Amino acid sequence: MNNFRAPLTEFDPSIFRAYDIRGRVPEQLNAQTLYWLGRIIGHVVGLDNSAPVVVGCDGRVSSPDLKKALVCGFRESGRDVIDIGFAPTPLINYTAANLAHNNAIAVTASHNPADQNGLKITIGGKALMDDEIAQLASLLDQPLTTGAGRLTEQSQIANYSYQLCRKIPLMRRWKLVVDSGNGIAGPLAKAVFERQGLIVIPLFDTVDGSFPNHSPDPCVEANLEQLKKRVVSHSADLGIAFDGDGDRVVIVDENGEVLAADHLLVILSQAALERTPEGTVLFDAKCSSVVEELIQTAGGNPLMGRTGHSPMKRLMKTSSAIFGGELSAHYYDADWYGFDDAIYTACRLMERLEQLQTTAALIKLGIPKRDATPEYRIELTAQQHQQLDSQLGSFAFACDAIDHTDGVRLSYPDGWALARLSNTELALVLRYEGHNRLALERIIEHTNNQLRHIDASLTLPDALSLNTL
Repeated sequence: MNNFRAPLTEFDPSIFRAYDIRGRVPEQLNAQTLYWLGRIIGHVVGLDNSAPVVVGCDGRVSSPDLKKALVCGFRESGRDVIDIGFAPTPLINYTAANLAHNNAIAVTASHNPADQNGLKITIGGKALMDDEIAQLASLLDQPLTTGAGRLTEQSQIANYSYQLCRKIPLMRRWKLVVDSGNGIAGPLAKAVFERQGLIVIPLFDTVDGSFPNHSPDPCVEANLEQLKKRVVSHSADLGIAFDGDGDRVVIVDENGEVLAADHLLVILSQAALERTPEGTVLFDAKCSSVVEELIQTAGGNPLMGRTGHSPMKRLMKTSSAIFGGELSAHYYDADWYGFDDAIYTACRLMERLEQLQTTAALIKLGIPKRDATPEYRIELTAQQHQQLDSQLGSFAFACDAIDHTDGVRLSYPDGWALARLSNTELALVLRYEGHNRLALERIIEHTNNQLRHIDASLTLPDALSLNTL
């Protein structure tokens, strides 16, 4: 830790991802890496604005030391730093959004395993992505600004809790089971829900960066088993599960059943369109076609965007969207700064259920069900990845229409299929949906036959043995 200022000749290029920086600790990320990233990002911030950088970290074992080195790098680049300590990513973003210029850096690896860490970066209100992140590595051997930035340490938990509860005052005394997965969202969620006067039954609420009970990814249904059981055994109104850094949320209804992420998007979009009629609502390419249909029925303008928190936050601004969401359980509300905030989203759902005087289990009955597969991630060799990268977008697929927003989404009269290359690993991401089981099986077989024309060596899911959601 003491020699983190030692010169660094190069970064591991694989840490620079499409939406963030992420890698294993200490092999790919360590205090030295974070110090030099601080120097570089501080230099880039200075080219954009002179505002402080708001920094916080999740509860991973490696996070405090990494944050300390990062803050040193920022200050020695001449940037003032507001350090809010251990904090969910939305709290870091909230703090920065209330300053003149929005510079926010979260030390987190989100829902990834405990041996990883990383950075989510916002400069001047823009979440960095793609080449903006990749180009940071090229600045390592360039002259960097130097200085002596000031350090301010503060907590924003009370301010955030007050403002959120003021914005969404809940009338009902909800009984909740809250699974924080030993992530960093637990203490803040407790502060907000207790301020609202709710009954909270905590589950894995102690912050523990080793994640001893289950991985901090609520989108993996196996991680929700204890939550589902507790909701039923305690006769709770809702179960709420957060990811490791508190920007994703999964809901379990009063019957112990998971509320699909794109169904929650529909529910919250309908509420947003009542507040702002005819607004634009974003969804990613993995969402059900029901999302687009019901947004239109509610008088909204549905717009498909790229998967990923950075592209979606960018599109929220450029399209002036009022709301957005992804199948990965990120939700974005222009009425709350336009970033993804799991605690805020949970409060918005409870508010909506109060307005309609209904429950999570009942409200989803009004959403048409389609037969759909889970998201498949097909591991690829470097050669397969290269082949698909060069041909997937230009291949003449036989279908009704092709959308190239994020990979290729192939539309058929009674469903669709999605094929996209992962931005974080050598993998092909697939999802299929049909209006019924027969349509789904036909779409899978038809789409897979076409994908094999691109690369016959691909191992693709079998329509005869699929499990639908």
